[in-house]
Amino acid sequence: NLDAALVPQLSLQTGATFNIVVNCTVRSTRVITCRVPIFTGINVGDQFNYSLRLDGETLSNLQDTESLEAVADPVFTPISADYVAGSGEQIIIGGENFLNVLEEDYNITVNGQPCTDLSITDTRIICTPPASLNSQAGSTAAVMVQIGDSVPEVIGDINISLNLIVIIVPVVVGGFLILLAILITVIICCVCWYVRRKSKRVELERLKD
Repeated sequence: NLDAALVPQLSLQTGATFNIVVNCTVRSTRVITCRVPIFTGINVGDQFNYSLRLDGETLSNLQDTESLEAVADPVFTPISADYVAGSGEQIIIGGENFLNVLEEDYNITVNGQPCTDLSITDTRIICTPPASLNSQAGSTAAVMVQIGDSVPEVIGDINISLNLIVIIVPVVVGGFLILLAILITVIICCVCWYVRRKSKRVELERLKD
């Protein structure tokens, strides 16, 4: 019945006492999620205690352990890639430690618009760029990553180019239609010429008779 809590909070102890309190979000009757704030002076592997407060009451025995361990932050490899407008291509972001963060805490944008359909492994993130890029051929778009409440970080740019297929296909189709129209015109002219010539022959034969 965790959804009965009006003010769920997480208390974090980084020193002698609990000195950091963050608000949490009730997801269901059994799930509450709390976003840990950005710490300074914490090393990978350090542990610190926590407790959950529901409307001011501190809960104990939350699980087998009531300590958290600091893990390494995700590290992103600078990106510089080409993107063909209208191709439906996805963007690949490389790096490490990506699984140390929940997928819902990643906010990846391209030119300020969300990059969606995230697929995450520990060393790679794949996402679908916004459709607005299809009208921006010839320009570059900044790729930005924000994790939780951290400051957004620009990790590189993608170069947007024209989709040659989109250009070539209409040209080819247009050329084919023009040739077809010319061919039809020639056939019609030939048929007309043949009919007229045949008519003249019939007329001459009648005059001879």
